[in-house]
Amino acid sequence: MVEVSFNKTRLGRLTVVMLILMAQLLVPATLRGALFPGGSKPAEGAVLNYRLVGFRIPVNEHKGEQVIEIAAGWFSNTDSFKRNIFKTIDLQNTGAIAEVPSFGTAYTWRVVTVANTGSSNLGVLHHFSTGANNYIDTLKYRLRITTDAVAHNDAYVFSDLTKVLYNMKGQPVWYLPNIEGVINDISGVRNLRISPQATITFIVDNRPYEVDFDGNVLWRSPKNNSTTNDTVEAYHHEFRRLKSGNYMALGNESIYWKWKKTGPYDSVFYIASKKEALTGNKKYYKWRLGTLLEFNPAGKLVWSWKASAHLKETFSNYGKPTRMLIDNHENSFYFDEKAHIVYVSYKNKSQIVKIKYPEGRILNVYGNIGRDDDVVNGAIDPLFDGQHSCKVSANGYIYVFSNNMSNGYSPPAVVKLKEPLKGGTKLEKIWEYAYPVVFHQQGGLVTTSGGNVIELPDRSIFVSMCYPFGNVFIVDNSKTLLWDGVFERRNPTTDAWDMTSQYRASIIEDQKLLQKLVLDN
Repeated sequence: MVEVSFNKTRLGRLTVVMLILMAQLLVPATLRGALFPGGSKPAEGAVLNYRLVGFRIPVNEHKGEQVIEIAAGWFSNTDSFKRNIFKTIDLQNTGAIAEVPSFGTAYTWRVVTVANTGSSNLGVLHHFSTGANNYIDTLKYRLRITTDAVAHNDAYVFSDLTKVLYNMKGQPVWYLPNIEGVINDISGVRNLRISPQATITFIVDNRPYEVDFDGNVLWRSPKNNSTTNDTVEAYHHEFRRLKSGNYMALGNESIYWKWKKTGPYDSVFYIASKKEALTGNKKYYKWRLGTLLEFNPAGKLVWSWKASAHLKETFSNYGKPTRMLIDNHENSFYFDEKAHIVYVSYKNKSQIVKIKYPEGRILNVYGNIGRDDDVVNGAIDPLFDGQHSCKVSANGYIYVFSNNMSNGYSPPAVVKLKEPLKGGTKLEKIWEYAYPVVFHQQGGLVTTSGGNVIELPDRSIFVSMCYPFGNVFIVDNSKTLLWDGVFERRNPTTDAWDMTSQYRASIIEDQKLLQKLVLDN
């Protein structure tokens, strides 16, 4: 039997991975099944895409006070195993979670049962290893921490950029593995986050997916969003699983519209075709307009809302006197399932539309009201501008990441807003925080995109900055930074670390949800 010792060097990790595969080949599946009881986790010989490991034994093997011993290396000999034990953890209700030190490394573990007499029953040796990929290589990518976490030191952060989960020290603990036909090393993802059901959801190649901690696909959206006959998959920007168990995503529909549009903004994504179509004696243009789609677990479309059905009624100056259609750029939504209210964010109009669910009736439109130009070319409502990540706080405030695209002297900011009383249309700004970044280049405005805000249980806010910035941080209501970091990539040409950005990052703060994610998949 091959025994592998722990090695932290890059060459050593590569050697370990090769030896791990050899070791698995030397232990046939039938023999592994005979040696190791079924139902244990990690599975015997598993190669894991994480080092935040859930250990579990079958219920019938739980016998009072038990601990798990973990050794670095692949061992079949008990003495060798004992010499390399680096961690012992209590086994609670047949399960426990621990961070093992490294990726690309073999590990051996066993359960020790402690009797009332003080004697110990030593379990059989189990084996697993951790895999590796380019993005968890901290010599190439890193989350550099500039302010250490105290109150939030047990949280974890997902990065869209690297498809990696980090602890609050900036160390990678999980990566999204390659999934055949879904994702590979160069695939870009959006909205990598934990769901209320303790699964992981994201969008890749304009299609939403749900996976477990091991990367097994649990759900994927229909290829076509069922609102258009176009063959192009048209999901984008935001996708989440609801508390109800259903799934909601932003989508598009391609329709003929009788007005031209203003400017080229976001047109590459939103225009289905540049050719004109004649319908009777009228000339129409084919554009993409936003939709909001809800699917049940079987993938059936159970509810939808179309911006095209409401543009004439609610979006300011849609056709007079210019007869121009603005790319509204639907980029975020928030569904208050308890209140049956949906908020949809439109970046290019700097508007938030409040919708009654399931009726689809628009209750209010906040933001840039009463102008016939888009936010890039005109003055706007000063409360928010080119916003992303519209949410509602626990105490009922709307909060957004305001990109401040049209004002060359205002940095991006987190903004909290109070909704008007019944009948009003004007929001009231009650709180704002702008992270101190340099946002000009040679005197010109930096074009920004993305950004995310998530309110935490203590009412502080996790913020993921927009392009071109790489900052992530937690700020409290007194505007004190509680944690701060920046995503960086090593430049192979200059051998220097360059700040690098992503569309959104997200955070796991709920420890019960985390435990379910790690242990129960």
